[in-house]
Amino acid sequence: MSTSSDANPAPAQRVRALFRLLRDLNLTGERIALSAGRSVQIAGCSSLDEPADRRLLYRLRVDDRELVLEIEVEAGGEVCLRVGPAEGVASDERRFRLVGGDRGPITAPDLRARVDPDAAVAKDAVHFLRRVVRAAFDATSAA
Repeated sequence: MSTSSDANPAPAQRVRALFRLLRDLNLTGERIALSAGRSVQIAGCSSLDEPADRRLLYRLRVDDRELVLEIEVEAGGEVCLRVGPAEGVASDERRFRLVGGDRGPITAPDLRARVDPDAAVAKDAVHFLRRVVRAAFDATSAA
């Protein structure tokens, strides 16, 4: 899964393309296993009207609670994940890097996830978002 571009932070325009893909697909209904007997359901993007250049918000359902997953890109391709009952409210955060070049896939090596925002289909985006959601719940006590 490693390529020579993996050492370089993903260029800002590629990260924006990835965020636009995840925003515009507005994924819903996907159930993600967290552990034995525990799962979370993706309930759609709640930042559809916002530019997808730095941040995405996705609604998640765990048991009978609705939570917000905030995915925010920072300098150098680092991404910060937060999960909480409302935007800006989180018990913990998880960080990972997005790496890649001007073309081809963007990789999140820590999550063992990769996606090409220019060539991805919904299935690819779901797989990537599934890894992101699991990482967010690994870091928080929101689950």
